[in-house]
Amino acid sequence: MLRRATIAALFLASGCHQPFWTPPPPTPRRLPLEDTRAQLAGSWRAEFHLDSLRAPLDEHRDTVVHGTLTLTDTVIANGPYGLKGSIEIDFTPMLGGQPACFRAGPGVFPADLRRDSVTIDLARQAADCGLMVRGRLSADTVVGIWYEPSFFGPVLGGKLIMVRGS
Repeated sequence: MLRRATIAALFLASGCHQPFWTPPPPTPRRLPLEDTRAQLAGSWRAEFHLDSLRAPLDEHRDTVVHGTLTLTDTVIANGPYGLKGSIEIDFTPMLGGQPACFRAGPGVFPADLRRDSVTIDLARQAADCGLMVRGRLSADTVVGIWYEPSFFGPVLGGKLIMVRGS
């Protein structure tokens, strides 16, 4: 009998269009001191070299583009995972447009740093598109690769060099 009364009470309460619990709003917060991702904060000059592309490359296209990635030591509590920041880069000279799902400008970028291994997701929209960066951090330089993921492996990618500005 108590079970029916509880179910009836829950049913009636849900009919009032009032949530049982309101989650806290997204709030910017500085990274804790022990969080290694703080080592990624700063303004990075990024150089993307095109090494592989599933479609033929127009011989008049550039094979290198430059841009700036700025990462802060701020995360969004109760919001998307990652570091606040912005990226300014135009892939049009290389690809004739931006990679799928990638948009330049401000955002929250999922970033991980384990020992010297860096992974940054520059366009976190779906598993089959975007722009990923992976490399090794040494002092103020990251050397590695960039690629556009898909369900069938990378669609395009190449060498990446990022140098932190002063």
